[in-house]
Amino acid sequence: MEAEATTTFLKGGYFTTAVNLPANLRVVVLNSIYFSTRHWPETLSNGTRPADPSGVFVWLEGVLSAAKANNEL
Repeated sequence: MEAEATTTFLKGGYFTTAVNLPANLRVVVLNSIYFSTRHWPETLSNGTRPADPSGVFVWLEGVLSAAKANNEL
């Protein structure tokens, strides 16, 4: 596993990796526990819950933009 993949996996259970098959393929793995109705992230000091508790959405936008720029599927 690549160093960045290890870092994001340990942070929030998500990662991405390139797979060189006949085409440039980008595999993105998300941790679905954040979307479970039985899992609630910690409440913030202002009484709200974070919209992106582990930063996965910001990370995903960057991964998808880079994949598009690199012509990855």
